[in-house]
Amino acid sequence: AVAVQNPLTSLEDDVAAANRIINAQTGPVVLVGHSWGGAVITQAGGHDKVKSLVYVAAFAPTLGAHSAADTTAFPAPPGFAHFIADADGFLTLPADAIARDFAQDISAEDANLIHATQGPVRGANFEQPVSVAAWTGKPSWYIVAGQDRMIDPGAQRALAKKIGATTTEVPTSHVPMVSSPEAVAKVIEVDKAGKIIWSWQAPGDLSKRRLYQAWRLPNGNTRMTISDPGEIVEVNPKGEVVRSIGGTKMDIQMGWTSGHDQFPN
Repeated sequence: AVAVQNPLTSLEDDVAAANRIINAQTGPVVLVGHSWGGAVITQAGGHDKVKSLVYVAAFAPTLGAHSAADTTAFPAPPGFAHFIADADGFLTLPADAIARDFAQDISAEDANLIHATQGPVRGANFEQPVSVAAWTGKPSWYIVAGQDRMIDPGAQRALAKKIGATTTEVPTSHVPMVSSPEAVAKVIEVDKAGKIIWSWQAPGDLSKRRLYQAWRLPNGNTRMTISDPGEIVEVNPKGEVVRSIGGTKMDIQMGWTSGHDQFPN
C-alpha cells in the first residue's frame, strides 16, 4: 500500500499527486479515498492502471458536479459549523471539534494527533466540479460511517447507492480507518503476494451479491465468500466460475462453510 500526500490546494493538484503515485505502480491499483479524497479518486480513477475504487466516508461526485452537490438535501453535519478559515481560505478544525465531531470514537491521544497533523484544505476545493467520474465505469466499494458528524450518514448511503457500490456500514465516526481498521482492511484486502484482490469484478449475477472475503490461490484462481445466497465461489483468471459450494448465510459471513475443505488449495 502507498499513501498519497495530497497537497489539498486544489482538485487538480491532488489528482496530479495521485497520478504520480499511480504511475509508479507496476500492477493494478485499487484507489482508496476518504472524505474529500473521494472527489480525488473519482477524477484520478480514470487512470488506466486503476481497476477499482474504495470510498471511505467520502464524497462521490457526479460528472460535472462538485463534491458536496449530492449532500445538500441531507441535514447539515454538526462538524461543518466549526471549520476555521484562514486569510487564504484554507480550512482546519480546532481540537475540540476533532474530538467531538471528527473522531469522537478514538482516544484523546489519537484525536490530538489528528488535530496536530491535519492538513489545511482549500475551501474552494469543495466547489470544483469533476471532469471524470471513474465510478461510472469501474467497480466501487463504499464504507458508510454510521455515526459520522462530518458527512451525514444518510448522504453516504445515498452516494453508495448512486454509484452502485458494494456497501459496508460500520458504526463509527468520520474516521473508520482509525477506530475500526479491521473492518476497513477487509474491504481493501490484499493477498500475501501483494496482488490486489478487490480489483476483480464478478461476472454476471455475482456482481450484484455482497462479497465478504476474497483470496488468491496458488493456481492463480480467486476464491470468494459471497452472500444472497451464501456461497463460496472459485473463479479463474478469465473471470469464469470453475466451482462453487453453498452454505448458510451465517457460515458465509464467517468466511467458512461446512464444505469448505472440499476445495483444494
